[in-house]
Amino acid sequence: MLDPISLLACKLNLALTVDQTGRRDVDDVRILVQCVRAFLRETLRGAESGDLPVRGWLGAVERVLKLAKSKTGRRAAGKLGVDWRQVLPEAEVAACGLRQVEQLRRKRLAQWHTKLVRAP
Repeated sequence: MLDPISLLACKLNLALTVDQTGRRDVDDVRILVQCVRAFLRETLRGAESGDLPVRGWLGAVERVLKLAKSKTGRRAAGKLGVDWRQVLPEAEVAACGLRQVEQLRRKRLAQWHTKLVRAP
């Protein structure tokens, strides 16, 4: 079974490259954006409680950031209207007390927001 981030990447590729007549890949992308957000939120809760390693959550966020900055991610923003800022559970990230998450928020996410391209 694919994780939600991998599934989103696959659906983005299909939505951008395959004729959508009779297909629902674009609708699936919109749903998966919310699924990835929920996945990251739940994974962060697990890291905060100590049930999951923080490193796993950080890796998942890095994958999302990399996808958003990729050619596919930029095309999805322009052609499909994907708003990458909606993928990250920013309120939960801001409220998290874990040092590694705070560092990511201050360094990577602040930089990501300023460089985030909404169109190709």
